[in-house]
Amino acid sequence: NYCAFMAKSLKGKVKVWEIWNEPNNFYIAKNYGGSWNGKGKNCPWMDKFTDLVIASAKAIRKVDPNVVIITGGGNPPATHHMLAMLKAKVAAHLLDGVSLHPYPYTLPPEKQAFGGESNRLRDGLASADDYHSYASMVRLMKAKMKSVGMKSTDIYVTEFGFTTFNRTKGSIYEGFTPSTQAKYLTRMFIGHLVHGIKAAIQYDFKNDGTNIREAEHNFGMVEHSVRGYKPKPSYYAIQRLCSLLSSPVKEYKSKLSTKVMPDRYTPSKNWKSFEPCEVRDGAKLQPIGHVQKHLFRNGDKELILVLWNAIRATDERQPLLTKDVVIETAEYGNPLAIDILTGKTYDIKSEVKESKTFLKDVIIPDYPIVIKMFKK
Repeated sequence: NYCAFMAKSLKGKVKVWEIWNEPNNFYIAKNYGGSWNGKGKNCPWMDKFTDLVIASAKAIRKVDPNVVIITGGGNPPATHHMLAMLKAKVAAHLLDGVSLHPYPYTLPPEKQAFGGESNRLRDGLASADDYHSYASMVRLMKAKMKSVGMKSTDIYVTEFGFTTFNRTKGSIYEGFTPSTQAKYLTRMFIGHLVHGIKAAIQYDFKNDGTNIREAEHNFGMVEHSVRGYKPKPSYYAIQRLCSLLSSPVKEYKSKLSTKVMPDRYTPSKNWKSFEPCEVRDGAKLQPIGHVQKHLFRNGDKELILVLWNAIRATDERQPLLTKDVVIETAEYGNPLAIDILTGKTYDIKSEVKESKTFLKDVIIPDYPIVIKMFKK
């Protein structure tokens, strides 16, 4: 009755309804019991939750047939098990998508604390690959949605973020510096974009409180009202990112290749560069450790190249200095780089050889730089 009332009251104003939030964390799982990841044929909270989803979706659809209905909103293995149970109850078709909360916790944004053999044994399924990549998590979730008979494989990231609290013993989150929060948020927003996420909502716009030791108080891009909503670096970084990559800019899905040389810190005769790893549930989690590169296009006017070094954010080392960034086209020139964190712009030297554009001595930090090239 409540869902029908809300759908009727807000018909024409709400385009997407999400049923519940993190059922594995709050009232449902705690009240009915069962494993946090939804594993097992006899998981009481999962059985109750899927019944709730079915009843709610039917009530909403009856009132507003054209609205989008999603659910999930929890950890990836629980969402996989939920979809399997909805299929068993012949109800997966009631959904238009799923919601995910892919918090990296203590990891860089390209990684997730799922995947690998130890987690497969723990969760009863693979919700990411052996490299624990966010890209694989999205790919496997879309495959699961298709396999259970859903009409759409749209994924909505309704929460993700990085907190700037002072980490306390036992917390599942790392306490990141405001600068690192900005670096990781921009990296992950671009990840959502290139991995086909339908919509992504960062948690949180503003800090929920003022306790520096409380993780939940410090996810915001701006400070709490008590501190005058003072912006953190992430506020300006996300603002710049949106202005540079929002519509009509689209990912350039072509066979146009881009090469970065070198694309990682190179070892010397006496030492080998090794990114620090974490161990979670027996799985070793290590940053990707090399340059991520993505091409976008603003119609035919601009070619936009986004680069960052996917290491753990640090101020310890100098940014990666490349010899060449090679783009297999000579149709665009006058490269202009924009620093997402500072907003500063600078020209990049370039030359054309054999119908390829060579960008010279490009400095690639541990956060995105945006290089615009203009149609000749």
